[in-house]
Amino acid sequence: MVLEKNIAFPIKPFLQCFNTSVPLSAKQVPDFTVYADQVLGFHAIVLSEVQRFLSRFFSDHYPDLDIEKSGIAFATTGSDGRKEKSPNSKVELQVVFSSSQGAVVDMAALKSKLETAINTRKDLFVPGIDLIDLAKDNVLLYQNKHNLVFPTRVFDSVFIGGSKSVFLDFKKASVDKMQWLFQKKHIKPFNEQFGMACQVLKSEGVQNYRGSDVIHYKMDESGVHLFYSPEGVRQGSAKYGHLRSVQYFVALKMCTLFSQAPSRFALESMPTNIPERLHFLRLNGVLRLGEKECDQIGAAYKAAVRFYHLSEEAYVLSGSKEVILTGKDAEIFKQSTKVIVSFVSSKTEREE
Repeated sequence: MVLEKNIAFPIKPFLQCFNTSVPLSAKQVPDFTVYADQVLGFHAIVLSEVQRFLSRFFSDHYPDLDIEKSGIAFATTGSDGRKEKSPNSKVELQVVFSSSQGAVVDMAALKSKLETAINTRKDLFVPGIDLIDLAKDNVLLYQNKHNLVFPTRVFDSVFIGGSKSVFLDFKKASVDKMQWLFQKKHIKPFNEQFGMACQVLKSEGVQNYRGSDVIHYKMDESGVHLFYSPEGVRQGSAKYGHLRSVQYFVALKMCTLFSQAPSRFALESMPTNIPERLHFLRLNGVLRLGEKECDQIGAAYKAAVRFYHLSEEAYVLSGSKEVILTGKDAEIFKQSTKVIVSFVSSKTEREE
């Protein structure tokens, strides 16, 4: 992704710098701290470019509008919110408002103009925007569809610009919906997504997904094979198993926390980074794990992020749908897999 011609790309291509000098411990997954710091640097540059884009957009189309007082909040979610963005993934823009407060601008017209504008920056944005009306939409649902319950979309959402108060109302609305989530099995679709992620994590090799054969990773004598393709029946190496299983498990724990004590916490002050969320949940008694155990799970998660980025990078640079890990890298993947499987499989987290 090229943000501006005068901005140097902050991370060397992952295929050139992947071989890690971090020693592999037989007892603990290494923490890819340096790599994680590089990703954070890239994350900051991307969000800065999105803010510049929005500034230019409003200058061109709504020059007299005070965006901070507009009643419109701009945010992004997913890997942006979790601060683990790959240089080959794009920003998904959320636009939040409330029709009950009276829109300063015609929101349908703004949506149309903004979608046209982001289509000129296909290097930066996912096509389309997620328009959320707090007066009408259930913020725990994607596109307001009851079979698409994804609390992660609001948990992972981060403010970019516009009205901060509307963004805070967006976060608060999700907490207010927690009791609804646990009534009449509304949480069932999300539990099913978690179950599917765990199945992908635990079942290497070819799997049947909705009538099609798909493979994310496999292990054999030659090493660990990671498969990636965003086309057709999508393959995502460590994404749909290793990462999604942890993300959804943590989200379910956060839902439990907020449903039990909705007035005790402000969601906007929660950590967005998954390893930090683990410690937050531990300190608040939702995860019965020790500090070192949370550190180990966080390290395994960071390793999975790096492996996913590696396979995505290989596909983007060369069209390769397969990366083979050998030596220490293969051992790190295997150890990370064991740690994550143990974590998401535990019915009751053990006390330290």
